[in-house]
Amino acid sequence: MTALNETVRSAPDSNAYRRTGLRIDRIVLGTLLVAAGAGWLLSRLEVAVPWRLGAPVALTLVGVILTVTVLATTDGGVRAGRSGLAWLGAALLALSVALGVGATQYAAPAGNVSIAPTATEWPVEIRRSVGNVNLDFTAHPLPDRGTALVHLGAGNVTVTVPRGSAMRIDVRATTGQIQVDGKTVASGADLRWSEASSTTLVTTVQLAAGEVDIRHE
Repeated sequence: MTALNETVRSAPDSNAYRRTGLRIDRIVLGTLLVAAGAGWLLSRLEVAVPWRLGAPVALTLVGVILTVTVLATTDGGVRAGRSGLAWLGAALLALSVALGVGATQYAAPAGNVSIAPTATEWPVEIRRSVGNVNLDFTAHPLPDRGTALVHLGAGNVTVTVPRGSAMRIDVRATTGQIQVDGKTVASGADLRWSEASSTTLVTTVQLAAGEVDIRHE
């Protein structure tokens, strides 16, 4: 009986590894937090940081590490971290999808906007989740410098500029179509289009889904 009791008492605790082993999920989370902090510091120093790539890159990292931990022969502590790592990957996946479809563009009021700004009404900023935006820069003289920014979730954007104007126009659309004077210059997904090279008078259109129509009159 005594030998049996000693055998029972000497049996290894199956949870010991979980309490003292390596928690890979915490290491990965800590690494991501350090990277986010470094990115924030760089942005404060006016260094361009590609924040939109953060979630997809982190998701890829989590996927690679999770695959390695599954295939490798590891102790119980590392295995214990797989669950947390899987939940972290799921959260990063949701964030990546949200950024991919331009979800941030929908955090604004809905409704149509039509504006013809005077020189004293610059800078111009319009944010809408759903609706149509009409910007007419031909009704009044353009200023020497200024910025116009349109953030739209779903809808159509029409920008009318004087023919021969030096205004720079930058268009980014997650999905949809870009037309210039009635001609389609881009369609599909992840669209980019720019015109002119002025650095002092710039109009930027950021659209999640819909159509952008640039007109010269």
